[in-house]
Amino acid sequence: MSETIHEKYFSFGGFDPDVMPRIAPYHSGPFEVAVILSDPGGRHTAGAGSQRTQEIGLRNPDATARFLAKVLHQSGFSEEAYLPLNALARFNSRPNNANLKESAALNSKIIEVSGVRAVILGGGLAQRSRKYLSIPESVVVLEMPHPSARGRGMATRRGHNGSEMVLNTFRSAREHIAGRKVELPEKQSRKAHPSAMIPISLIQSTAEVLMDKAAIEIPQDYLDGLKAAAATEDGDLSSFVLKAMLENYEAAKEDRRAMCGDTGVPRWFVKLGNDAQVEGGMVALEAALRRATANATNGVPLRPNRVHPLWRTDHDNNVGIGAPEVEYGFEPEGAWIDLITVHKGGLFGTDYRMLFPSDGIQGIKRFYLDSLMAFGKRGLACQPAIIGIGLGGAKDIC
Repeated sequence: MSETIHEKYFSFGGFDPDVMPRIAPYHSGPFEVAVILSDPGGRHTAGAGSQRTQEIGLRNPDATARFLAKVLHQSGFSEEAYLPLNALARFNSRPNNANLKESAALNSKIIEVSGVRAVILGGGLAQRSRKYLSIPESVVVLEMPHPSARGRGMATRRGHNGSEMVLNTFRSAREHIAGRKVELPEKQSRKAHPSAMIPISLIQSTAEVLMDKAAIEIPQDYLDGLKAAAATEDGDLSSFVLKAMLENYEAAKEDRRAMCGDTGVPRWFVKLGNDAQVEGGMVALEAALRRATANATNGVPLRPNRVHPLWRTDHDNNVGIGAPEVEYGFEPEGAWIDLITVHKGGLFGTDYRMLFPSDGIQGIKRFYLDSLMAFGKRGLACQPAIIGIGLGGAKDIC
């Protein structure tokens, strides 16, 4: 049975370690419990053990794997009986519905072939994938916090003991396999039992951390690109600018000061699961984001770029009517909230044009090149530039 899983779904004719980690061969079966966690992360980034071993398994060199190995032993499961899976099977997958569906189809086949008697969904992403899974009725499905330190910590901040919840979930799975009735914890039936309230203090503190990171740190792929460009650039001025940017980033990171003197205009992208309950409701949520923006403006500090458009009133905190902008999105099911902050520029170096249908693709390309040349020559956009292109919809959507 285990040979079928390892060969058919991960090795035989299709396993590519740059695309998807395989199930570690020491999880050999016969299988009893499948545990679906979130994702293996990025193939070329430092992080969870699966990124280094190209496998998902309990011997990986990361804290989550070590904690799960301990829980497995305490709940009476053997290493061989443990079937590790991910809600997003591939490296670098975005957590959208299409990728969740694709991975759920694979996981459903593996669960069916493996003969497991229990499936445990660890964390919000795995629980989001539940609606796409096809699991036999004889298999019990349980939910628990993500077993990482962060996931258990979030459960603890909501009034539960996160580590104990994980262990009790595994013990419930063992009870089911032994033929004893399992009473599902409250989290299993969201309709009958309301989800835990998300504290507004947690939202604000998280938002302040995100504001800090957005102003000071830059994404690893962009940093790698700058280093590669600096290493190959042979122009005197452009080489000087690239090296100065790298030195500035190191100084900003060390001093915890903003990467650039112009920190743009902060805005928020908020996504919630349909079952999420926020302390004080959505008005309190937006108020917390406004407080976090004001606190970060004075704390990081950020440049206060928001003033009244007519009489130039400046509250020195980037907060005003409709500022910061907050864009909301909602997903079916799930009692989670996702926060993204972006310190957007766009004061200069942006343009908008309505094209005629007859302009076609060539018209888009021509507008792109015209804008790039015009703003670059006039010094209205900092170089090297990352170009964002919005297509379709009205001006407010783009």
